Amino acid sequence: MLRTVSILAEPHRILDAWCDMAVQQQILDGIADLQSGDGYASQWRLHLPLDRHIALNYRRGEARLGEWVRYEGSGEHGLQLQTELSVRPAPNGFGCETLLAVEYRVEGGPLAQAAAKLVGAAPDAVVATVLRRFKAWVECGEVPTLRDNPSARERDQPRD
Repeated sequence: MLRTVSILAEPHRILDAWCDMAVQQQILDGIADLQSGDGYASQWRLHLPLDRHIALNYRRGEARLGEWVRYEGSGEHGLQLQTELSVRPAPNGFGCETLLAVEYRVEGGPLAQAAAKLVGAAPDAVVATVLRRFKAWVECGEVPTLRDNPSARERDQPRD
């Protein structure tokens, strides 16, 4: 899966933010929970449909200063995950074109393959969400949320 977005920032700032655990936790909120680790090696608990979870060991691989960084992960049920975030100056010279490439596979028997099919097109939607949140964090310093927005309040609460 490939997703591209323009981000108004310098390449080093984008790549540094991508490797920052605090940023990763914010952009993965509701998708995965950090169990332990740092920007080089970490353990995550991924949320799956039907209130299921899977453990993932995620580690930083190769990187080229100012150009790209790769991460690799392995998890339960033969899950293999590779991600690469690459940046280059935008064609108009305004910000950077940022490309997130995600490849995953589930190795294993028929049960593992069936579980992977349950997810369906969801990984593409997750990649889009992660990149959108990341862009917001780099450009604005925070990930947008409705958590404290009055319009996100419970509907059964009395109005003033």
